[in-house]
Amino acid sequence: MTNEQLEKEKQAFEEWFDEQATKNDDFRWEVERFDARLGWMAAKEHAAKQDGWINVEENLPNPDDTVLLRDFRNNMQSGYLDGDAEAFVYTDSDSWIDDGVITHWQPLPTPPKTE
Repeated sequence: MTNEQLEKEKQAFEEWFDEQATKNDDFRWEVERFDARLGWMAAKEHAAKQDGWINVEENLPNPDDTVLLRDFRNNMQSGYLDGDAEAFVYTDSDSWIDDGVITHWQPLPTPPKTE
């Protein structure tokens, strides 16, 4: 569809919508409720994507993949899950982290491409 065709379709829909709204008082109310619900669902999905933190009780990173770790005090540091020891390890010190300290993790961002 061209932009002109889309604009005509939009105008036709808005005319139909206004006609329905004048015929039925509940119509606009139901549409507004539905619109609000869609907005809430979109906001919830967006927030989930932005957060990016994964609870360690729900899912663990692949063993030996370096990830960003967050502990129960909200401190963040890179580390990995030692597959053999089944424990998290800080990458800067190679020291194991006590069980229960790490609450969440997320993948590291993709590094920028160099030319």
